[in-house]
Parts: sequence; C-alpha cells; structure tokens
Amino acid sequence: RKFPPPATSLTASESCIMWLMPLSQLASWAGLAAAVAGGDTCLSAQAGVGGFFAGWALYNRCFSEYHKKLELGMVTFPFSPISYALHFLSPAAGNGLGIFAALLVLGNYGVPAKYVFSWSATKLASKRSKTMTWAYVMKGNFASALLLWTAFLALNVWEVSGGRE
Repeated sequence: RKFPPPATSLTASESCIMWLMPLSQLASWAGLAAAVAGGDTCLSAQAGVGGFFAGWALYNRCFSEYHKKLELGMVTFPFSPISYALHFLSPAAGNGLGIFAALLVLGNYGVPAKYVFSWSATKLASKRSKTMTWAYVMKGNFASALLLWTAFLALNVWEVSGGRE
C-alpha cells in the first residue's frame, strides 16, 4: 500500500512537542540517576516521571489532534506517584505498586512500539503526516522510554529483594 510522502514541515506546536520528547527523556534519566546516586529509592524519580507523563497524557487527551481517543497514559502513569506516596506507609507495598506501575507503562508502550520500530522512518512519518525528523525523534523517544521504564522495573525489583539495605 502506498503512503503519502512525509510532511515537509511541522506547525510551531508540533515542533515544540517534538523537541519536548528528547528533553523529557533527558530529564527523566537525570532524575533517575540523581535518585540512585543520592541513595534515594528509585520510586522518587519514577513518581516525578510518571506524574509528568500523566500530565502530558491528559494534555494530549484534551488538546491534541487525537483528543477523541482514550489516552492510556492517563491510566498507567498515575500509578507511579501513587506508589511513591504508598512507599511512606509501607516501603514494600510502595515498591510492589511501583513494579506494577512500571509493568503497566511498559505494556502501554508495547503496541505502539511494535509500529514505531517495525515501520521505516519514512512510513512512520507518512502515516502520522509528520516530518522525517519527527519520525527519528519518535523512534529515539520510544527506545529511551522503554529502557527507562525497564530500569524502573529492575530497580524496584532490586530494592524489594533487599538491594538497597
């Protein structure tokens, strides 16, 4: 099946959102590194990242071009800040919910990741009516996000198994 050629430019709003993707990933990784280096639980970083992306999902649901569709990030990401709050009452329960939250987010990324990684950048840009730059940024964003949430999952498991004593 033939697809239209990729777009040659993005609107100012689309460009802003596109560059927010790598910046948000850099900030997320920096937050995780700071939490781990500072001896804090990974849940502190996971809560911040989850809260930010829950807000982004809510923005997408309310204001983006796809606003009529359910944005699953509104459902999956909030479990991370909730797990951090629960951690203060029961560290094991907080980490357990953190593990569940990371698994939910990874599952949420699973279906779109299939397309993002199996399609060429040209096909991805064409299908979404975006530029080639957008397609490459999106591929990098997905790769980074999958690694980040896998790191949250692994660190939570490590902390539950006594790794941070």
